[in-house]
Amino acid sequence: MPLQGDPSKGKTMLLCGIINELEGAIVTDRYCRNLAYFFYQVTDSRINNAITVLCGLIYYLTYQ
Repeated sequence: MPLQGDPSKGKTMLLCGIINELEGAIVTDRYCRNLAYFFYQVTDSRINNAITVLCGLIYYLTYQ
């Protein structure tokens, strides 16, 4: 489910904070885990579809 709201309400910063916390938890964990995320701009039709998001996540996991 996408996070929705008006521009400049802090959605991206909220998610960046959550990602930082998750990355910190992964580093302190004894087991190797991967975290993949993808930000997209809803107004950019080149990158706001499911295929592009999936390709971005696969790319990220492949090179992580």
